[in-house]
Amino acid sequence: MEVILLERVAKLGQMGETVRVRDGYARNFLLARGKALRATAVNRLGARLMGISSQTAGQLTFAMAALIGALSALLFLAPWQDRQMRAMDGEAASSSP
Repeated sequence: MEVILLERVAKLGQMGETVRVRDGYARNFLLARGKALRATAVNRLGARLMGISSQTAGQLTFAMAALIGALSALLFLAPWQDRQMRAMDGEAASSSP
């Protein structure tokens, strides 16, 4: 798999270089720890068009993923909390004399 390094990795390369590594090493170490991005045409072209470095592109990708995760958690939990509050109100009303 080809990856774009977001930081210097010993015995592999410098920040911004595109290197070929084994799939498992890329998935389990480089990508999982935020040390690299997949060297897709979109990542290469997007960084070039935006005039930003590969490192900045990687940081933006992770930030957007975190934001999407937070928003999806809010959308998932809001209806659940609303149901819980209604159930608690119902219990309070039925226990009142």
